[in-house]
Amino acid sequence: MSPDGGDWATWWVGEAALADDAEDVQVEEDEVLRLDLTAMPAARIRGAVSEPFATAGGSRGETGESDGSVTEVVVERQTDDAWVEVARVRPGRAGRYEVDGLAAGRHRVLVDSPRSGIVHAPSATSEDDARVVELGVGQAAEVDVVVPPPALVTGRLTTSTGLPLPDREIRFSTGYRVVDPRFPALPTTTRSVRTDSEGRYAVRLGTGLWSVQTDLRCRGPQQREVDVVAGQDMASDLVEDAVATVSGQVTDRAGRPLSGVDVFLSTPGSVCGQAATTDADGRWTLTGVAPGRARIEYAVTTRGSQLRYFHPGVTKPGLATRVEVALGATVTGVDADLP
Repeated sequence: MSPDGGDWATWWVGEAALADDAEDVQVEEDEVLRLDLTAMPAARIRGAVSEPFATAGGSRGETGESDGSVTEVVVERQTDDAWVEVARVRPGRAGRYEVDGLAAGRHRVLVDSPRSGIVHAPSATSEDDARVVELGVGQAAEVDVVVPPPALVTGRLTTSTGLPLPDREIRFSTGYRVVDPRFPALPTTTRSVRTDSEGRYAVRLGTGLWSVQTDLRCRGPQQREVDVVAGQDMASDLVEDAVATVSGQVTDRAGRPLSGVDVFLSTPGSVCGQAATTDADGRWTLTGVAPGRARIEYAVTTRGSQLRYFHPGVTKPGLATRVEVALGATVTGVDADLP
């Protein structure tokens, strides 16, 4: 405890505030070495976090998931090379926080909000506008942070011809993190919203780069992204052309329906393929198909082994027939007979 009631700051040999800046001390065997260190009282930063929109509800039809994080205050200290995090605390009553045990130097305060993203004091969404506090030995500073509301992102989901897509779920994801190197990175925060009868949507998002999925069968970050800044509402119209329907029947050479056959369909430029399984009558249907010349494969599993065929029932890809799928079309009669 320092004379003023606060913590002592941690100082390294050479009066360094960080271990990387400390002087190395060479000690020989059986040597008695005297090191004189000066204990100095710590500096501190305290203040209040105002986040009036922390518990506000989302837009109509909006849902979301996060990694369970809560609002935290982060104090960083400037080194020769970068800003280094030296403390992370949760605000208490009335949003008050206090960080003691700081060494002298240049510091800045930011708030990590699960709703609005990263906000630097006093209310900056860019670190270029962050307030920097110069602290001397034993000094204290008051640093308040006002967290802006999440941005309201609005727009329409339509086909490339302008046809609105009602009652469609759109998912926004950010904070991708690799949990297992064998698999794609997973988002730490997602927000979902459903379009209205005219294909319109509205969702509140925090600062960051969000990937957008209009086809939830696809996994991992997609090509479409929106760059969001908390407190700055924006419009972003989205296009989805995977709206066609393709159906058919699979039979054997004698015309008997084959059930349990896996059907795979892919079209050029589509971000993900489609799959279905034939029913008792050998019939299958796929919705949400992108336009283009569709390639269709059939997989038959018998006694643990799988045989693959290409439409309309050939074994070589070069002999396969592709199926033309127009934008928004309903294609029927895509039948195949397998050996």
